[in-house]
Amino acid sequence: MAGRRVASGPWDPGLQNERTWLAWQRTALSVLVCTLVMARLLAGHNAAAALVIAGLSTVAMLFLGLSGRHHYVRDQQRLHDGAPVSRIVLPSLLTALFLLLGSSAAIWVIITF
Repeated sequence: MAGRRVASGPWDPGLQNERTWLAWQRTALSVLVCTLVMARLLAGHNAAAALVIAGLSTVAMLFLGLSGRHHYVRDQQRLHDGAPVSRIVLPSLLTALFLLLGSSAAIWVIITF
């Protein structure tokens, strides 16, 4: 890795990669808040399930946050090198998390009402 140059500064004046990274941070934070609110509402009915949901959502958001940071650094280097940038895994994980969150909320509403 001695011959590899490190990217310095933004790749483009519009800061596309930086804006994408900030969007991932906002999305991860909003999903975390939604799942914690759902866990808080569920705590009155089933404390164990609420703790599981809160723990899993926290771990998932930490993973997505760290993974997003890794992708940002990797993409920044690729942009400077002129290599293609692709993102398939992170959006897929986030989509799966949203589906899990939405189906859990729907099941909870059906069971409690």
